[in-house]
Amino acid sequence: MKISKIWPVLIGIFVVLAAGLPALNGVLLERFLNHWGLENRTDAVEILSIDRGLFSSAIEWKLTCPFPFAGAKDIRVTDRARHGCFAVTSTSSLEKNPWFEKFCTRFPDGKPPFEITTQYKISGTVTAHIALEECTFTSQGQTVELQAGTVHLAMDRHQQISFLANWGGGHIPEKFESGPLNVDSRLKKIQERIWDGRLAVRADHIRSLDRLQPFEASRAALTIDSGFDPETSRLCLGLGASFEVLNQGDGPVLRDGNGRLELNRVNAYGWQWATGLFSDIGQGAVDGLIQGRPVTDSLNQAVQAVSGRAGFQFFSQCDRLLKQGLEIRAKDVTVQIDEDTPGQVTADMALALKKNMTLAGFIPIVLRPGSLFEILDVKTSIGLPLAMARKAPDLLRPVVPGMGAALFVRKKDRLSHTAETRQGRLFLNDQEVMFEPHSLFSF
Repeated sequence: MKISKIWPVLIGIFVVLAAGLPALNGVLLERFLNHWGLENRTDAVEILSIDRGLFSSAIEWKLTCPFPFAGAKDIRVTDRARHGCFAVTSTSSLEKNPWFEKFCTRFPDGKPPFEITTQYKISGTVTAHIALEECTFTSQGQTVELQAGTVHLAMDRHQQISFLANWGGGHIPEKFESGPLNVDSRLKKIQERIWDGRLAVRADHIRSLDRLQPFEASRAALTIDSGFDPETSRLCLGLGASFEVLNQGDGPVLRDGNGRLELNRVNAYGWQWATGLFSDIGQGAVDGLIQGRPVTDSLNQAVQAVSGRAGFQFFSQCDRLLKQGLEIRAKDVTVQIDEDTPGQVTADMALALKKNMTLAGFIPIVLRPGSLFEILDVKTSIGLPLAMARKAPDLLRPVVPGMGAALFVRKKDRLSHTAETRQGRLFLNDQEVMFEPHSLFSF
């Protein structure tokens, strides 16, 4: 076949594809959303409607927040989608929310200073991009200044979620000031309330400008990570933090802080129950505050309501968490203290269960405290500035009968503490602690 005859065929194929692929992508989008809705039945996200055309679609979502946002629990999102050859791109709007309309009136042109764009790819990946413009508006009589920022969110068909946010900071005169803020997250949902991945937050500086409640943090970073082992159904959770300066006004200035807290080999199903319990308590307390009840009353009522629902489940679920190998660990903790007690604080601590336990199994320990270390493995190492002994002289004295050594001993210009279990016995600063009956009541 001559080239002159091939060209019309190729052009025809191209025209058919150009016209057919967008329509096909619209069909695939509808199927994807319907399938996603069935696979992820939850009160948090609901697809209200999908109006699909050949080259465009309209999608309406309802997001239910765990805590009320702007006085409303439901947020409605409207997507106006354009069908492309390889993806569907939509512009998202919050126009159907009364609180959003009220929010927009604070700006001169009545338009929000941000734009939300969502893209649905044939591969099953959904990405959302939010662009925030630099803006100034008034809220409750306060002028709020916001720098520009961006948010990028992506989720694939395997529920792998990535989140990246960069914000230039903000300022409320005589109230609050923030420098650049960065959030970077890579998470995969394993089960309800169980995630595998990492979240990192970094802030250049955060400062309270209120003279009555001064606070300042600079070069602060927070890292949260979670790892799930499907063979053992155990979780390992970590929280790392660091800062250059931390100052609360009425306390000592802390500098060059760093440390990590770990919760290792946690039963995943017990963790699901425990986090759900605390979430219900938090939501109940917030609901009480919205209704005008005092903080303590709101919290007490929320705890009582959740406790009533949990009932006898509480003990069995706690027993599920108390499994052999469960470990709490603080490691590589260092911080420099200024002002009255200058010097560095260092700490490494680990506490682990040697065997499966129940809550009832801890009751005999009250009468025989030494038996606690037949159940727990303990290893701690703490160093303090010597000047702390002047403020707290009890650090250098035994605090209960049977202690052959004080909590801390002096080593040159430092206070040193070590403790560890050896064959079911506790050694404090290399001296065995001889527990007497009922010694726990002597505190």
